[in-house]
Amino acid sequence: MHAQAVDPATGRSLATWPASSPTDVDAALDTAVAAQAEWGARTPESRAAVLARASEVVRARASALALLLADEVGRPVREGRAELDAAIALLDYLARHAARHLVPERVSAEAPRAYARFEPRGVLFALLEGVTVYEDLAHAVALPLATGAGVVVRPESRAPASALAFVQVLEAAGVPAGLVGVVRLAPQEGTAWVADPRVRGVVARAHADTVRAINEASARHDVCTWTETPSNDALVVLADADVEDAVEAYVRGRFLAAGQGRRGVRRCITVAALAERMEHALAARVLAEVVGPPRDAGTTLGPVLARSVVERLALQVETSVAAGARRVTASRFPEGPGAWCPAMLLAGVQPGMPLFDERVEGPLAILTTARDDAHALELATATRDPVQLAVFARDEARAEELGLATSATAVAVNAVPGADPRLFAPQALRRLSRRRPVEIA
Repeated sequence: MHAQAVDPATGRSLATWPASSPTDVDAALDTAVAAQAEWGARTPESRAAVLARASEVVRARASALALLLADEVGRPVREGRAELDAAIALLDYLARHAARHLVPERVSAEAPRAYARFEPRGVLFALLEGVTVYEDLAHAVALPLATGAGVVVRPESRAPASALAFVQVLEAAGVPAGLVGVVRLAPQEGTAWVADPRVRGVVARAHADTVRAINEASARHDVCTWTETPSNDALVVLADADVEDAVEAYVRGRFLAAGQGRRGVRRCITVAALAERMEHALAARVLAEVVGPPRDAGTTLGPVLARSVVERLALQVETSVAAGARRVTASRFPEGPGAWCPAMLLAGVQPGMPLFDERVEGPLAILTTARDDAHALELATATRDPVQLAVFARDEARAEELGLATSATAVAVNAVPGADPRLFAPQALRRLSRRRPVEIA
């Protein structure tokens, strides 16, 4: 079998890559296990120095890496550079702080000589899906490397060259050859390797069905996991909000990665008193998007990953319109064989419609009207998926209080929740390490 990389802007084939056979995966695991023995024996400070050099190599190669991403998954070059900046931020954070997060910690005050030591697990398996290729690789590879682990990674299948280029960055910085292996598998094939005794942990940043399968397989085989699925985040506009600020933040968050990213607000929920102003301002902002070739400097919105994304979005829109949602506006977009989709705005979206209840991928702004502030926050968290909230209001203290009273996993006031390494890296480093109790005599 072979995997084909296709330019989503043109539909043309970029390259054909052989799928990894069981023998290939077996060899990648053996090589990673051998390399990890030496890497895991290094001090955290020694590993941190390599990650610091990796950050510098990413900076030096950022232009070429961003172009690869534009060709393989349609991300505009400016977006690719921003994603690389996030990867650099994580590498820098790990270089500076990983060692202190892995020092032994006292178990309890009642046992002053009892400590927990954080040690390398061995080799982890990483399964990635989605267009945020470099962000996902940085999370799935750099974090385990900082703990002393090796990684065999199954990257997004449509971005094989981007994944290999990222691994080459790491090796150029001093990561031992083979410590990070790359395999090309279907997601279900990757799940099967969880049972391999050489796999001591699994990292998955993937679609919900894939993560569910990974978690089930890991539980059966008592394997540590660190998984993340796309959330159904919402931006809530309270009655005293600045409309222009809310609109700009929502459109930037919603159209990130053409609406296909793991992060980025999905729904915009406004109180009725501001609904008309929000709709008009959103319509103007949506029409200002420049949909075009991702390599063009002026492009703000590229193609989606595949025609199947366009078709699914069209079905969700048609079904929601039939249930009462309104098409407000749509931008121009290129004609041709690529996976093109206009930037769109639909208003009047309510619970019970696919655009409200389901995960929506694609450059579609979704506006829901609530009766008041309390109703807006209730609608924002009325989903079975994890929710992060962006709450916009002039009274920031009240907005924070209201947001924290909900079931949201994170709340940002007058901003969109981001991926600050300080919020996830300390916990991830310890979870991906083996915690071993020791007693000091």
